[in-house]
Amino acid sequence: MESSNKYSTVHRILSDYNRARKSASRKFSLKILKHLSSYQFSIIYAKDYSASNNIPSITLAPETKLKLPGPEFADEKKYPVYTERDFILYHPEINASIYRDCVVTGGSTLIFSGNLAITPNSFDLTKYVTALESSDLAEFRKQSSKFVFWGKPKKNPSGQTAIRGINLITEHAANYAHFITEVLPRFTLIESLPEFRDYSLILDSSTPKSFVQILKDSATFPRTIHYVKKGERLNLRYCINIEPTAFTPTHHRTTWRTGPIAPPSPHSHTFSKPALEYTRERKLSSIIDSQTTSNDSSRLLLVRDKTSSYNSRYAVTWHQIKDRFIKYGFQPYNPASDSFDKQVTRFSKAELIAGEVGAALVNSMFCAKPCTIWCLASYYENADYYYFSNLAQLLGHTLVYFVGPRSISDTNKPKEVGTYWISPNCFDDFLARL
Repeated sequence: MESSNKYSTVHRILSDYNRARKSASRKFSLKILKHLSSYQFSIIYAKDYSASNNIPSITLAPETKLKLPGPEFADEKKYPVYTERDFILYHPEINASIYRDCVVTGGSTLIFSGNLAITPNSFDLTKYVTALESSDLAEFRKQSSKFVFWGKPKKNPSGQTAIRGINLITEHAANYAHFITEVLPRFTLIESLPEFRDYSLILDSSTPKSFVQILKDSATFPRTIHYVKKGERLNLRYCINIEPTAFTPTHHRTTWRTGPIAPPSPHSHTFSKPALEYTRERKLSSIIDSQTTSNDSSRLLLVRDKTSSYNSRYAVTWHQIKDRFIKYGFQPYNPASDSFDKQVTRFSKAELIAGEVGAALVNSMFCAKPCTIWCLASYYENADYYYFSNLAQLLGHTLVYFVGPRSISDTNKPKEVGTYWISPNCFDDFLARL
């Protein structure tokens, strides 16, 4: 029996070794193969591509250069957050251009034409990584300014073909915040031009059905929708390219492989104020006021179902904090439980919003007038507080962060996720002033 056990142990060790050896050999072979079958594209910005090919552009929103004061914090003495103050936030003008005979791929805003990779004017590839690179499907070579695909992108297996398409693919298709600020405004802007009513919509296949329904409900004309998976290609005879109305990087190129978080930059989260405001006005004009009730409060306390939410950042003292806010007339509201139109209606009436940091805060872009936002967030080195601060300030809102240290039990998790601790007492002074 003892001999049998020893044999089993040795056999298991050898099996594990052989599997590891074969796996390493396979990965090495694939690495060699993909380098041998790589496809290289020269990087060119959309504005330069249009200029060099005499492609006319339709200006949908002007460029903006706006001075912002930087994030505001409730207790900077206890948690000293060092952020840049009084910076200029720039966003290029939003143009729509028609490209001929090009290719779009899922998971990327890049468009490929011949040997060129057309890049949004707001996307600096020398600083930020594309989703295709994060998925090990491509590589950007900074020295030669080349974008390299490992093998030819697969053709869309569904057999879909599109002669005319509006490219709405984005780097963050499955994220609500980015969909509302990057996809919906582009669609709303192009919807105002009836000459493109017969163009199909091109979306990333990871776009949730509920997001697609938002587009359908906002559409003036019925449109065919084509979905493209990450790394797949879809050939277009005519492609409408629209500069993204917001830009949010995935990873900073200097740190994404090594793991540490790069120091935040106020300029990495930029939004087109005119595009967002136009989207708000168009959406509010289509909402029926009768959807609200007389019991709706102008003070919203954003809550979420943590058992079904993808957001793993939340305050462990939330229930005590929630009770304090309810005492002062805040109405608990879970946006995820409502249709998009009802969410817009509720936020349009809001004057004071409080909640944990999360995608639902972008609904503040539908507030009919400037409001105050109290946002709970975790405190750690190089935490990025610019996204919601920039968005709120551009829309004329006042956003104040209430930050607290990460929970000891979550110190081994990535700093962007996990629980944090905020004392319920820190809200007493603010609530007493109401």
